[in-house]
Amino acid sequence: LCAIPVGSLASLGGSSTGGESMARLQPGDQCALRPTGEADSFRLRVYKPAPVFDIVLNDGVEVRRGDRVAIFLSANGQEAKVFAAKAKSAGTGETVESEVRS
Repeated sequence: LCAIPVGSLASLGGSSTGGESMARLQPGDQCALRPTGEADSFRLRVYKPAPVFDIVLNDGVEVRRGDRVAIFLSANGQEAKVFAAKAKSAGTGETVESEVRS
């Protein structure tokens, strides 16, 4: 059995979902994700690190480039809810709307 973090595959000639497209966070941490490519929306998944296979806490919600996202774990730590605020366009006077995308 060989286990390699997905983000390290680029160095072996494979595709990469790592780098600034992923982050490992402790409670209270913040980060900025900067996925490569031209797409404006992405599927965000939340995992709990494990020795071999990470545990999926949220199997994916669609977020858009520029969204502000907050992730809340359940009391037992086995599920994550994702809250996102839509990015507003500069100079348009748009309001920011919050929504649950879990």
